[in-house]
Amino acid sequence: MGRKSLNRIRTMDSNVYCPKCGQLLSVSEEFIGKEVMCSSCQQSFVAPTITTTSASEDTTSTSCSPPPPRSPASIQASAPNLCPFCRQPLDLYATACPHCARNVGMHNLQKRDPEAYTAGGVGAIIAVILACFIHRELIGASFQAAACCFYTALIPIMICIGYGIVGFWLGFAICKAFKSK
Repeated sequence: MGRKSLNRIRTMDSNVYCPKCGQLLSVSEEFIGKEVMCSSCQQSFVAPTITTTSASEDTTSTSCSPPPPRSPASIQASAPNLCPFCRQPLDLYATACPHCARNVGMHNLQKRDPEAYTAGGVGAIIAVILACFIHRELIGASFQAAACCFYTALIPIMICIGYGIVGFWLGFAICKAFKSK
């Protein structure tokens, strides 16, 4: 008899989100309302109380909504910007790392505005496909002539790279323009 009642009094884990980094954490019921530490960012916070669904269900389930989307400013304030090569702190607007002197311009651009960076990538892909379609005769002729001269094959490759660069910056600029309105 006593054994059955012990099986029913089991603590259940609840899912909560870290308010700093948004990491989903599993917290035992005994720590709800108490200070806990995020295993990802090491930030201490009070585990929020949980809401239960209807009492007619046999098992009590908990719900916890994810944190609201964070603005780029809050991401910049919470996460340090590190050089992808030497892992040293880096200014978000730097184009070269002061520690290892490597180019970090695109890395910082991606961190500053990920939506526009993604739009630029899509623009680059579309532009390269368009370049291949527009210049397909030149590409075919260049690769046929490449048997005698390797450098003739570089012409269509450079054209496609040029289209890709222009497409990236057009996609980036269009996204920034729509975001500012």
